[in-house]
Amino acid sequence: MQKFNVRLASYIDESYLKKVAHEADKPQSLRAIARKLNLSVYAVKRLIEYSKSLK
Repeated sequence: MQKFNVRLASYIDESYLKKVAHEADKPQSLRAIARKLNLSVYAVKRLIEYSKSLK
């Protein structure tokens, strides 16, 4: 996922969102999370925001 489309966000697997949220809780940069999950920094940022909005 190189780009984040908010219209398609509801189709993202919930376990994947939990993985992104879990990585975001650790003290590391967005760039480190993006490298670990093979995503763009923008996608990581938007996925974190999306997972927080679901809570």
